[in-house]
Amino acid sequence: MAEQTGPANWVEKKLVFENDTAARYIFFALKNDLGGMEGFQLGFKEFVIHMDTYSDTKDFDLTRSGKVRRKREKWSGSEPVSAHEEKRRKFLENTCAYQKKTVEKGRDDEELKTVAVIQTYRMMIAVITDQKKPVGMMHCDRSMVLDEKGSEQKQFYEIELHYPDNQESSEAMQRFSRLLQNTFHLTPISFSKLERALDKNFENAKEE
Repeated sequence: MAEQTGPANWVEKKLVFENDTAARYIFFALKNDLGGMEGFQLGFKEFVIHMDTYSDTKDFDLTRSGKVRRKREKWSGSEPVSAHEEKRRKFLENTCAYQKKTVEKGRDDEELKTVAVIQTYRMMIAVITDQKKPVGMMHCDRSMVLDEKGSEQKQFYEIELHYPDNQESSEAMQRFSRLLQNTFHLTPISFSKLERALDKNFENAKEE
């Protein structure tokens, strides 16, 4: 299951760790012990690096309305691929339904300013049932917030579960999420990477 880029509906769930040491241990375990987890098989796909430059108004109107606007540079080989993306998010209980699409940089973008730059090292793992049915993706992320000179200001770890918004995938990935949480003592959160970078909680966006 490839990383999603089209207009289809997807669901995202974020899980965080007790501390950074636990995160590094769990990432190592998930990468190197791919024999499966109680009804699921895990298949390592690839490592990628994202450099995301987030834009918004000075009052964060886009973020408050459930939109994310960013320029993403993605490295999965020697040359980066760059695209402007818009992600529309609608919060559910401990999850976020979303659509993501590539957009052209327009005149409206001239009114926006850069609000954060986040570099993420991502390990992508496919989640497959014992019946050999791919049901979603697990992203193991280490993210660093960079200042205007490119120096690291803070870092955080998280697991993102991504899956199509349909009954079969949702039921399977909800079971997988509970298994992950119970096995590794993970906690679900609703904060986006941008919110974590800024230490802000945009409640208005969550109410839509």
